[in-house]
Amino acid sequence: QSGSTRILQQMRRRYTADKYRERIAKIRELMPDSFLGVDVIVGFPGETEEDFVETMRFAEECGFAKMHIFPYSKRKGTPAEKMPNQIIEAEKEKRAARLGELDEKLFRACLEQSVGTEGEVLFEQPFDNEHIEGLISNYQRVIVKAPVSLCGEIAKVKITGVQEDFLVGELV
Repeated sequence: QSGSTRILQQMRRRYTADKYRERIAKIRELMPDSFLGVDVIVGFPGETEEDFVETMRFAEECGFAKMHIFPYSKRKGTPAEKMPNQIIEAEKEKRAARLGELDEKLFRACLEQSVGTEGEVLFEQPFDNEHIEGLISNYQRVIVKAPVSLCGEIAKVKITGVQEDFLVGELV
């Protein structure tokens, strides 16, 4: 929820950024094509610009495929509600937007890493009149020119490119 150990401690999390980093490295070792998504809270009370930049660096270093970014919001009755140094809404929105730009860059890089690989795709539904879409083993969306009759089936696909938020492939 943050790449800053100081903020994680403020949030009363039982892990540090380094511990999280170690776990991600282990996941990548065991599953090199993993598609990692995380939740990140920006603007937690007391978060400095340095803490936020640390979170940005952490996210880039870890190469997250998807970040769900949430500006901190007060929750009645929580310890954080009464913490000093509450971050103003405008600053939280700026930080969320900056992290969102990084999220788009990392997501695109993750998709592009798949180009040239092959994998099995579970086809789910038509995409348009000529293409169907499905999920590859790491849950990335794939579009393939194929008949609708393949929906509900699994077929081997070679990833040939990226189009917007999808991988593009061809049947093997």
